[in-house]
Amino acid sequence: MQNIIEIFKYILESNIINFLIMVWLLCILCKKFELSSILNKSVDAVEDYIEKSKCEKQNSVKKIKEAQDLMDKLPSQVEEIEKFTKQKTDVFKKQLEENTLKTIQKVENNIEKIKNIDEKKTSNAIMERSFYMSIEKAQSDIINMLKSDPNLHNKFIDESLNELEKI
Repeated sequence: MQNIIEIFKYILESNIINFLIMVWLLCILCKKFELSSILNKSVDAVEDYIEKSKCEKQNSVKKIKEAQDLMDKLPSQVEEIEKFTKQKTDVFKKQLEENTLKTIQKVENNIEKIKNIDEKKTSNAIMERSFYMSIEKAQSDIINMLKSDPNLHNKFIDESLNELEKI
């Protein structure tokens, strides 16, 4: 019996009863407040969050792969753009040169035409002036001849009348 008393005394001093009471109270509280469902909900929420994180990770990995593919294609695209731009630049340069040469040719032709027109105007002006000067000179020579020899006047009149009769 002494053993039983010692065991009982040991139990009281060792706080085993307190521990058992505390466990029993925790069980009652868990049932009362449904802590298991709350914990299950928390666990489910954490699992959902982990699942979403995995999906987001997979999406991120896909996006990184797509971005890497784009980066790998970028040099060839840049090269294509440079080739296209060079071709367009060459075509534009060639057209510009052709248009410039055509314009220069037109300007030269117009200059030549203007030069010819000016030469003709100048030539006509000189000829007209020479013509009037020749007429004035002939007129003055005739007047001088008539003054020097008055018989010439009658002779010219007779010749003119003969010419008119022939006509």
